[in-house]
Amino acid sequence: MKKPAETLSESKVKFINRILTDIQAFMSDQPEGRYLDLLDDDVLPQYSDAILILSQYDGALSGFRSRYYGYVPSAHEITWRLS
Repeated sequence: MKKPAETLSESKVKFINRILTDIQAFMSDQPEGRYLDLLDDDVLPQYSDAILILSQYDGALSGFRSRYYGYVPSAHEITWRLS
């Protein structure tokens, strides 16, 4: 298990930021989108900092799912609500 005070490697930060950049673009028009930050690749973050940033994304994506996924009465099924 990694200690929270240890820093991430530069390659890990770049890899994570590539994924987070895609999520930021996808979530840009959502209310939570303005709170999504990338990991700082100039000063390598500690694991605890990375967990904090990733938890913001987890919360934003959970909000997106609860807003747009669920029971659709007209279709009589649980699915994505597109309208």
